[in-house]
Amino acid sequence: MWGHILEALWRRGSVEAESIATEFELSVREIRSICSEMAELGWLELRAESQKWVAGESADELLSSYPALKADVEASGTSHREHESGRQEQLAH
Repeated sequence: MWGHILEALWRRGSVEAESIATEFELSVREIRSICSEMAELGWLELRAESQKWVAGESADELLSSYPALKADVEASGTSHREHESGRQEQLAH
């Protein structure tokens, strides 16, 4: 899930727990817990006014600093895109 969160951060510039939870059919509490763990490592910060998680440093620097997570993001992005493509095909029929 960390890879999915980093991918969302990289694509959108921020992470909303509710959006990620809905997208991956998980509880909001679980996503907030994961984001809190990532914040303890200094990767994310919670913006109180918007309730969005943002990067403490740029997403590109973060991902390039952690090659294993970058690979996870790339793999999760591919599988998620394939999942979305399949779901859209089902809706079309």
